[in-house]
Amino acid sequence: MPAARTERLKRLALIAGVIIAGMAKTDLLVERGAIVAAQLKSREVKQPPEIPLGPDGKYALETCTRCHEASRWEIEASVHGPEFLRRKGISAEKAREITCLTCHDSHGKSEFAAANFPITSGRDVATCSKCHGRERWVFFNHFHGKYFALKKRNIPTCTYCHVGHELPRDNPISPINVANVGRICAGCHGGSDEQAKVIMAANLGTPSTSRALYRKNLFGIGWLALPIKAFYSLLTVVILLFGFTCLRELYYTLKGDLSPSTSGLFTGWLAVQTILLFMFYTLLDSSGITLLYAYTHGDLISNVMIRITEPLRQFFGSADARSLMHRLAGLALILGFTGHVIYLAMHRDVFRRLRIQREDLRQAFDELRRRKPPETDWKVKVAYWLVTFLVAVMLLTGVGEWAAFELMKYVSYQVVEYNNLIHEWNGRTLSLFLYGIVVFFFGLLRPLAIRLGRWVSGREMPTRERR
Repeated sequence: MPAARTERLKRLALIAGVIIAGMAKTDLLVERGAIVAAQLKSREVKQPPEIPLGPDGKYALETCTRCHEASRWEIEASVHGPEFLRRKGISAEKAREITCLTCHDSHGKSEFAAANFPITSGRDVATCSKCHGRERWVFFNHFHGKYFALKKRNIPTCTYCHVGHELPRDNPISPINVANVGRICAGCHGGSDEQAKVIMAANLGTPSTSRALYRKNLFGIGWLALPIKAFYSLLTVVILLFGFTCLRELYYTLKGDLSPSTSGLFTGWLAVQTILLFMFYTLLDSSGITLLYAYTHGDLISNVMIRITEPLRQFFGSADARSLMHRLAGLALILGFTGHVIYLAMHRDVFRRLRIQREDLRQAFDELRRRKPPETDWKVKVAYWLVTFLVAVMLLTGVGEWAAFELMKYVSYQVVEYNNLIHEWNGRTLSLFLYGIVVFFFGLLRPLAIRLGRWVSGREMPTRERR
């Protein structure tokens, strides 16, 4: 009996201890609740009747900062503050229109993310673009914007680098100050190695990085953008002149006055290699163009290309599938192009036949002077070497695109942007020449014109008449 009584007493003591602890905890919760209630009352959470939001919300700043006191200092010191806007030449009345409700939703939401719905990652692009139209153009012409257009949401958008209450860039503690912007880049692109992040942060913490990131146009990258664009503009003119000589050749061929010959340059293994390289490039180009024009930039070209590439996007599928196809096609083209160079090095006779001679250049200038085209293959040689040059540049810059984050640890950020600029313009020029001249002229129009020209001159009769 004594043992049983002792056991019951232990159980009663345990139960009593739990009840006492619960009562103490309840008292503590009540006390904490009273403190929170007092704090809320002192902050006047309810909208003060003497300072209403107003029908257009222009008093929102005064009302909201009664509770969010720290935000008042942030806003007044930020790029959205009256002092900064005044320095930018914006009137006080116009500056007053920028309030909390310009970017934030109204209160009454149960969760912070819901209350900040317009500026959450992925949605902030549309919100910020309402006022920052030029910056929207910069964003969508940048790596981040292009990935965002491909519906990738695990990337930084406006508020990742630019907080809403952002300090002006000339402020030393601003996240996007010249000295600090490299740290933001290294936070995502520096890799897992802390030393690599330090190297990237130091390498990108320069005025040139800031200028290239916040450029007003393509030429804001640096002075080299002008000669790059001038070079490809000149190359486009050369392609148009080449196309003019092709049209004149078609004219004489259809009349029966000319029978062009390629002297059997592209036969055997050389023909097989050419076809394979063309197939690899077609896959690379068709998948890449769906990545480049995944979102309209508001200009005519992007609007047209969005419609043209719609069947390709449906064919390749998701952005991940298109990206994978683009990389595989690029790898296949690199291997194929390398094999082609090795083949030419081992077969010097083929290389000598493809080499452009002085006589070829003389005949080219003669055609430009509106003389009758000769029955030679200078056009084939020029087309081959121009395509070879453009493909080589595209592959080199494409490798630079893939290794962009590694490059940013050791070279100026401008170099990465220059590489991207050359890659895009070179790709457009190559596609124009390859499809517009090589495929359309050499593959379709020229063989057809030769057949029709022989028929017109009586050297060859159609199949039905011969029968």
